[in-house]
Amino acid sequence: MTKQTNFQNVLEELGELYSIPLDDAKRLFEETAAEFLTQVFKYEADFVLSDDPKFYLFKPNEVVVEPATNLNKGIVKGMIAYVKRELRKRFELELLWKTYVKARRKIKTVVKGKIFAKSGRDYYVNFTLDDEENPLKPLELVGICLYEDTTYSDRKNFALGVEKLFMIKNCYTESLENTLRLVVLLTRQSKTFVKKLFVMHGVPENEILRIERKPFKVLVYAKRKLPKEVIREVSREIDEGVIVRYGS
Repeated sequence: MTKQTNFQNVLEELGELYSIPLDDAKRLFEETAAEFLTQVFKYEADFVLSDDPKFYLFKPNEVVVEPATNLNKGIVKGMIAYVKRELRKRFELELLWKTYVKARRKIKTVVKGKIFAKSGRDYYVNFTLDDEENPLKPLELVGICLYEDTTYSDRKNFALGVEKLFMIKNCYTESLENTLRLVVLLTRQSKTFVKKLFVMHGVPENEILRIERKPFKVLVYAKRKLPKEVIREVSREIDEGVIVRYGS
């Protein structure tokens, strides 16, 4: 015999898990449970959570209404498992999309990341992004710094646990074994990254005319002389020589 309290417990669990009101959890449960019952009985179905939960089967010549207590335990167990699985996929997809949109807005942003793993010649980096919607809880993300996006010095000095500045180069979603995931590409090789480092140290962006990257050194062309301490800080961060040339 199926008791109403079983469904109430599930609603409270869903509400807490996805931070949604119980009314929303109830609506989502009913919609998803109806999908499951439609598959089981091969007729269009509805499921209603009321004082006495019931389900409807819309047959060609009649509408059958029965109390949920008439569902055997196997169907109820399968229905609850189906609801939880489908809602998890739905909310994970929504969260992935929201995170993707936020990460896209941060392309060309410099972030501080910590290397935690290596795959082949590529590095995986933990970093956080400020979340305007929830300032008290930054987004915790994983980025990939490909071999070609590291500097010559990085390739000698990178190790697990090292913290460095990176720039978000791009982000996209991809399907891996039927699971969508967010891919955030980081770079330290980009000329824009070097320019951003100067801006972080107070140099107006329009003061930098262009940048050329060479093995173990960077040529910076600026409108006027840049503070020596800034040049030293940028050089220290990328662990390469920085040569600044002035004038057009």
